[in-house]
Amino acid sequence: PMIGEIAARLSGGYMSGWTYPYASSLNLTKQALLIATGREPEDLLQHRRPLAIHDVPFGIYEVPCQQVSAERAWLSVPGIVKKVYGADQATAVPFVQDTFLRAKEGSEVVFPRNNVEKCGNAISRAPTRELAVNASQTCAASFVLRLEAPNQETDAFLAGKVLKSEKGFPPSLFTLEETLRQNFVASLSSLPDIEQDSPVLSQLPSVLESVADSLEDCNHRSLKQTLRLFDQICPKHPVLNAKRFWSALIRGGIQGALYVADDTSFQLEQKTARHSRRNK
Repeated sequence: PMIGEIAARLSGGYMSGWTYPYASSLNLTKQALLIATGREPEDLLQHRRPLAIHDVPFGIYEVPCQQVSAERAWLSVPGIVKKVYGADQATAVPFVQDTFLRAKEGSEVVFPRNNVEKCGNAISRAPTRELAVNASQTCAASFVLRLEAPNQETDAFLAGKVLKSEKGFPPSLFTLEETLRQNFVASLSSLPDIEQDSPVLSQLPSVLESVADSLEDCNHRSLKQTLRLFDQICPKHPVLNAKRFWSALIRGGIQGALYVADDTSFQLEQKTARHSRRNK
């Protein structure tokens, strides 16, 4: 093991400006500025408490936190954002303090390789860790980014194509245990197609029923929640190829499922247009 960095600065990301102040009620940035300008950080001195660490030549302190703050992000598969759903529900989640939506209609999105490529963040403050984490996760899970179809980048992701230098990345949004994954793949060829405008929640493959409530994707949504969302957002859809739909759902979550519905509709429209031109 080795030390990667000892930074003589405040923590980056959302910690110094949001999560730590929410949890401690201490504006750490202000205290740092006071120290940097030779002034006394009165709030810091007033609220700090010494820790029982005596084998160092200086005092070590903490500022006790009376609240808990949690930050969670939501991610996207590659593509172009067509529409964003869920903003009203997200901001109404109890204990949520801030939401930062970084992807909007027309934005090009990727599966993130760093923090700035995430599509948004939710920050909460609550009396307990459980409440804080649940709030930020529920908020993040409320956002749905529907992607334009067709799109080569989205197609490549859903097909599992990756760069040689990034084997295994990006991962699927739902991660199946290996035996379950094999059973799921083996079942795909025998699944009936999804009829036009029919709800998909009631058609979950039996092989996935045991994990319908417990398995969550990268955006904190269970399989059952994802299917319920699809039925709410896309009640009208064409006949969907079962193998393509369920594979896209596991690979790309709600975005994968919506993309297959939208791309299928697009292909049917193109076919109808070609047929109409030939008959003229």
